[in-house]
Amino acid sequence: MSITAVQSKANLAENIGQMEKDHESIQSNAISDDTDATPQEKPAQQAILPPDTGYAWVILAAGTLNFMISFGSFNAFGVFSTFYLLTIFKEFDADVVAWISNVTITMTLVGGLATSFIISKIGIRNTCYFGTVVGTIGLILSSFSTKIWQLVITQGIIYGFGSSLLVNISLLMQALWFEKKMGLAIGIISSGGGFGSLIMVPLITTTVSKLGISWSFRILAIVYFVSTGIGGFLLKTRFDFKPNRKVIDFRMLKDPFLSLLNAAGFFLQVGYTVPLLYFPASLKALGYSQSFSTNFIMVYSVASIIGRLGSGQLADHIQPLYILIFCHFVTGVSMLSLWYFGKSIVAYTIFYIIYGLCGVNFFSVSPSMVSARYPIKRVSQANALSFLFLGISVFLSIPLVGLAFQRLGQRVHFEHIIIIGGSCFLISTIFLVILKLNLHKFPIPTE
Repeated sequence: MSITAVQSKANLAENIGQMEKDHESIQSNAISDDTDATPQEKPAQQAILPPDTGYAWVILAAGTLNFMISFGSFNAFGVFSTFYLLTIFKEFDADVVAWISNVTITMTLVGGLATSFIISKIGIRNTCYFGTVVGTIGLILSSFSTKIWQLVITQGIIYGFGSSLLVNISLLMQALWFEKKMGLAIGIISSGGGFGSLIMVPLITTTVSKLGISWSFRILAIVYFVSTGIGGFLLKTRFDFKPNRKVIDFRMLKDPFLSLLNAAGFFLQVGYTVPLLYFPASLKALGYSQSFSTNFIMVYSVASIIGRLGSGQLADHIQPLYILIFCHFVTGVSMLSLWYFGKSIVAYTIFYIIYGLCGVNFFSVSPSMVSARYPIKRVSQANALSFLFLGISVFLSIPLVGLAFQRLGQRVHFEHIIIIGGSCFLISTIFLVILKLNLHKFPIPTE
């Protein structure tokens, strides 16, 4: 970036400082048990606590817990998808069944647009509780669903929407409580999805095989309700926070910074989706067993945890755009070389590790960039708009890549979709380079 990471953090500090000044006359509150009150209500008056210390780490733990269960659960829904394809929906085409997962992921990403509006009406903690209840209801209703359209509604729309609120709030709270260590904080909670997968995959696999899919959904609902309920209970604001009440602030769509970042995210998501969905199948095409190919996902999970944590830590010390440009370029090149030409377990393993380390950093670095650039009251909506573009990308890319694999690759050749994935990573790199070269020209939002 043309402005340094230190300047970015200073901008965030200035935004927070301005908000503190605005409330000096009423002795702005810090930790308040009235977090579940609406922003219009006046909470108890207390001194503002310093960031990056004390209760900030509890907020980080709560956000990580929400991410572990919300993202970890739908990352583990591949177990359910396998059960759908091989058992209850085996007479349907795979692309039809895939709409269940497609809508789930899309709604989890785009549903966060409503977060700021809901917070403005019922407060942060109550919004988190609301997300917990909605997500739990979605999982319980899924346990009684026997048709694809029913699961699209229950697992996809209802559960996905509940989780989207938790994800957006978890990111917002880090911006409220962290300044100097915000990159590390967001990196940690972003890695929660990877940690959650390591827990939820064996849990769901065991319960589906021993108890059936209905009880697996019900057990998951209990885990979801208890875990995210605790996460919501722990949330407290550091100072009086008034979010943007609009569902979509169209002025933000005109911001060239956010537009270029979202364009990069759109193509990144397409590239990210290809190996996420098809790499295990490509291993099987090399001659390895189904169990080996599935268990090999753990290599990616561990690498992605390291990648998210590492990039979050680095974002506090070097310019975040440099991290993304490097990672997207390396991932695209490795996909078009190692995965495309490799045809050996060694080459495939090296690519999969690079993909885990470098292919996921956008999800941990971009929220910290948004939090550093925008006033606190607009952070939630800026993140939601970024997730909206990611969600649209998921909604379009999963069926289109599947169609390319079926029509061009005849469901046995992976070269065509590898080219699509690698090219999209490189296209996202181009948008990031354009953003880097022009960042100094973009005015920094102040309200």
